[in-house]
Amino acid sequence: MGRGKDDPRDLLLEGARAVDEIRPRSFVFENVVGLLHARHADHLGNFLKRLKKTGYMVHRST
Repeated sequence: MGRGKDDPRDLLLEGARAVDEIRPRSFVFENVVGLLHARHADHLGNFLKRLKKTGYMVHRST
């Protein structure tokens, strides 16, 4: 539990790839418990960079 990118079931970056491929007008990703933990900062950062690279604006909502 909480292994992030080291979890073989992790599909976060696949989500970014799917968004880039499908190109919806907008989309929502729901946070899972622990994703915003500091130990996952690099993984989350890579995800956000991939989304921004495709031209999407990223907003965080609480």
